[in-house]
Amino acid sequence: MSDKFLIMKRMKIFIINLNNILINYPKKELVLKTRMINTSYDILELINLCNLDSKKDNFNILLSKIYMLDFYLEVSYKNKYINEKICNNKALELERIKKMIYGWIKNIKYT
Repeated sequence: MSDKFLIMKRMKIFIINLNNILINYPKKELVLKTRMINTSYDILELINLCNLDSKKDNFNILLSKIYMLDFYLEVSYKNKYINEKICNNKALELERIKKMIYGWIKNIKYT
């Protein structure tokens, strides 16, 4: 499926790459792993919602989820489930998505 919506495309790639990383998480961290997966899919869903209904509250929830996912990556690094390079790469990808969303918010005219 070809996506013309760049934010959606980047998030899908992020999720696919994240799933490849989460395979190596220990079984004792099932909660963290599950939260990361669920939050990633929530972000994808919220991007769709914001595209259809660009209310400020939807964007706030979307950005909040992105910040939480960034925190989960930080916890993963501190617990040594991922190395620094992977953590920095994923954080950079999230930062790019976040900047695109802030640009999107800037261009929306709220009534």
